Amino acid sequence: MSQNCQILEAIFNGVGDGILFCDVDGIIKIWSRGCEKIFGYSSSEAIGQSLDIIIPEKYRKRHWDGFFSAVKSKSSKYSDDLLSVPAIGKNNKSLSIDFSIAIVEQDSKLLGFGAIIRDATKSFLEKKQLKNEIEELKNKLKQFKEDV
Repeated sequence: MSQNCQILEAIFNGVGDGILFCDVDGIIKIWSRGCEKIFGYSSSEAIGQSLDIIIPEKYRKRHWDGFFSAVKSKSSKYSDDLLSVPAIGKNNKSLSIDFSIAIVEQDSKLLGFGAIIRDATKSFLEKKQLKNEIEELKNKLKQFKEDV
């Protein structure tokens, strides 16, 4: 194995972020240790499965519409922009993830999509809590003004 391959393998298996690759049908072909930590599925459980294992049912139609549009156009705005979405892990564990994708082609043929995924659940819940607290304070201020 070349030194570059060893470096890439160390990065792939060493980072906490998830790295996955799916083919043009949305079938998972590569699943890193980071994905195992985030979603709870071992690579042997995830590889060969549809991306549906990490997409909440109520968002699947929207996901697949966008996915197949990206397959058709061989492009996605999420190659440059970060996407934040709800996800599910093993045992239907609710998650919030941030990810970006890479379009993977060989000889002008689309092979599929790679994704770098970060578990943003803690940050999402903290932001949600702050929004609730701000709304509560606004309501208290409004009530105070009405009482004065």
